[in-house]
Amino acid sequence: MAQRPQPTEMDDCSRRQFLGRTATAGGAVAAIGAGGHKIAPQHSPIGRAQALAPVAPIGAGAAAGALGYLITEGVDRILGDDRDYSGYTGSEALHQNIMTGAAEMNSADERVMTSIENNITHSRAVGLAKGKAAIIEEMNAEENEDAATDAMYDAIDDYYATIEENIINHYTAQYDQLLHMAEMVQTHGSISLSTVFEGYIDSNYHDANTDGGGSAGVHKFLTREDNDDVVDYELANGETIEVKISIGELALDTFESVAPHTSLVPNGLTRFRIRPVDDEDPVGFFDCQRYHDALESASAERDTVVSDLTGFVSDVYNFYSPGDIPTEDLVDPITASTELRQDYDNRAGQGAHAAMLGIPTNADFSALLHIYSDDLPDGADEDYWDVWADIFTNHVPTDEEGDEVGFEVGETYDPSEWDAPLFIAYEYIDSVTGDERADFTQIESEFSIELVEDADGNEVENFQTESRNSQTSDIESLEDELEALREEQIRLQEEAQDQNGGGGGGIGDWFGGGSQGGVLVGGLIVLAAIVGIGQVTG
Repeated sequence: MAQRPQPTEMDDCSRRQFLGRTATAGGAVAAIGAGGHKIAPQHSPIGRAQALAPVAPIGAGAAAGALGYLITEGVDRILGDDRDYSGYTGSEALHQNIMTGAAEMNSADERVMTSIENNITHSRAVGLAKGKAAIIEEMNAEENEDAATDAMYDAIDDYYATIEENIINHYTAQYDQLLHMAEMVQTHGSISLSTVFEGYIDSNYHDANTDGGGSAGVHKFLTREDNDDVVDYELANGETIEVKISIGELALDTFESVAPHTSLVPNGLTRFRIRPVDDEDPVGFFDCQRYHDALESASAERDTVVSDLTGFVSDVYNFYSPGDIPTEDLVDPITASTELRQDYDNRAGQGAHAAMLGIPTNADFSALLHIYSDDLPDGADEDYWDVWADIFTNHVPTDEEGDEVGFEVGETYDPSEWDAPLFIAYEYIDSVTGDERADFTQIESEFSIELVEDADGNEVENFQTESRNSQTSDIESLEDELEALREEQIRLQEEAQDQNGGGGGGIGDWFGGGSQGGVLVGGLIVLAAIVGIGQVTG
């Protein structure tokens, strides 16, 4: 076992203080802005050069992209295979590369849809916050209850429309790449669609030929022969988005009941796979049923939020008067996160404004993790990264009898086997510049817990996770929520004043000059703020 890193005393910022500051708003503020001052590499809280973990080796880049895809414009719509398959002369090479691309598409699809599904599952907190903020804003403008109700509907519907649009955009991106694959096979001359593609229809996989039955359906979908249809799909807010479909002669007006299915027939074409080149297993991808189920879930959650807030409008107007509740105290996490990314270029400003996320800033415990990886730098003498981290997850470890025991020092865990995702707010020292760095990211790699410290630096043997989400439609709980947010905002503003001038780059500095990285990882801030992900506590 490598020597455990020990807490170090720094002139102006201890390891615990640094993690606390960069973990503002649920341990994630550093994910959207670089933290400032430089220290000597020997002060590394990680303790060895090869432990300076970038995002990608611990499985986070794609997860960050998946959530950024869900809420941010300007992010590439396809996360996975976007290669050009033109120019291949050998049929086997083309087939093999399409098979590789399909595997990448399937992996990206899993990441994107898992993030979207998790967001839908826990979207109620955001919907409640958006609805409440809209109601209060109308009341403060001395509008009547009807206007407040309309504003509530608009806010909630716009939020869920964004989720629906992202599902359909992802479907379209995957479909476009599938069509590109099929086109390159068709134009090759030495290989056929039926050699490469199979579609699942009528409860079985069929190849793509024109002989009739299921095979003909697969062939028509891949070629879009006489099926070049586009449907205007109505989103939750009444806006429409074009959806490319292939449904033969069936009525388009019934499309929305199964969108974005590729067929309106029961047991119709719902997914594809690539036939193997040699003795390999087929590679499945493009699962339309999953997209359809996600759309239905989003609609159901939207209805639940509206139902929960139906009586809230009257309660607010009965309990409060215009001006009693500052609208900024009810700003929703997504709006706050967006403002953070756009309006602030230093850690102090981010820290002060991040109070609007509504998550306590300091985790009660910090854990030293060994995150195991096959992608360590050449010359590394271990098979893991050492990372100090705050942990965020809904997963609760249990013993053999099924009793909840929490996370324990010395135990090894595999997040890929959990139903709930695991996120960490972690820190390390840049081995080249000496800069303190921190990030918020998802990990799926196996990891072990080597050391756990409380806020005073004392070692403990285990910890539990505790949800810090407080969104509710209960009017009697509103004052408690607002007071907690006000206290947190004041504390962060005071801390920001103390830190003013401490330096710090913006998104571009942190991610090498481009904003996309900040946008993508910034999405995970929203996840921590809205889904009730537990934060490490005692």
